[in-house]
Amino acid sequence: MLNAEFQARLDKLSALSGAAFDTAYLKTMEEIHHIDGAAFKQESTGGSNPDLKAFAAETHRIVLRHLGELGVTIH
Repeated sequence: MLNAEFQARLDKLSALSGAAFDTAYLKTMEEIHHIDGAAFKQESTGGSNPDLKAFAAETHRIVLRHLGELGVTIH
């Protein structure tokens, strides 16, 4: 079962096609990656479990790479 926010995003995308879908999909991926990236960055610097901090740091690097692949300027 998906949470309500994710289900709403999925429903919106499912109603689109063609260029409208492509544009909305890329925008949604950018938004999700920014949210996830911030969470992983926070855990990688502020977490208390060394294993989770290492996982979060590596995953944050992956999220940043994905944002770069989307053509997003990373601050």
